[in-house]
Amino acid sequence: MELQTMAITSTSVKSRVNPGSQLLQWNRTASAFLAEEGFMVAVLAFAIPTDLSIHWGITLSAIGTLLLAWEYGYLERLPQIVGPYRIVRNPHSLALWLISFSLALTARSFPAVILSLVLLPWLFYIDHEENVQQPNTHMLRYRYRVPALIPTLIPFEASPNSGYSWRRAVKIHKWPSRSRLIAALIMWVYLTVSFHFNLPFWAGLIVSGIYIGIKLTYNLGKSGRIAFRKKPQLSRKPL
Repeated sequence: MELQTMAITSTSVKSRVNPGSQLLQWNRTASAFLAEEGFMVAVLAFAIPTDLSIHWGITLSAIGTLLLAWEYGYLERLPQIVGPYRIVRNPHSLALWLISFSLALTARSFPAVILSLVLLPWLFYIDHEENVQQPNTHMLRYRYRVPALIPTLIPFEASPNSGYSWRRAVKIHKWPSRSRLIAALIMWVYLTVSFHFNLPFWAGLIVSGIYIGIKLTYNLGKSGRIAFRKKPQLSRKPL
């Protein structure tokens, strides 16, 4: 009973200390939706690709993909400093931004370029900074020497690690990363087809709408499976 009272008191104190946490969560959710699904609509609906824009886009997209493969090839993550984390604090966000900007550049879509230049770096930077605040001297020195999104020319000293593996690099276990890469592949296929056949505005809306509908259905089904799990029965015996 005392433990339950302490838990309730702790929760109420946290809610009073941070009353805007729910609003912040809604803002982050809306920003994430705009940065992913909104970005896809901006790319596909306003796509006017050219031969030159496709060449530049492929180059940037290849760099971002190689950076992702470099990151996923290591088992360790922060606070263990290995691989691309030695030159940039957030290689995953940098790689996704390069792929996103390459798609906006390929499509020559002004709304997509604005989203990639303003919204995406802000969203990924904030998300990273909230997750890596470590109260130790080693991480403070790391954060001081290694930039968040722009790679440094002087690598930070590496932590002990299990080494690089191409098998790990091609296995992406996190669904958000998988969905972003799937969306990028869909956009690349659409831009290639649009370059050859000059697809109209509404074609991009249809393709992006189908993808968003499938993703929302999957997410709702996933949350439904979680919601209908049996709740653990609490013992009625006194502590």
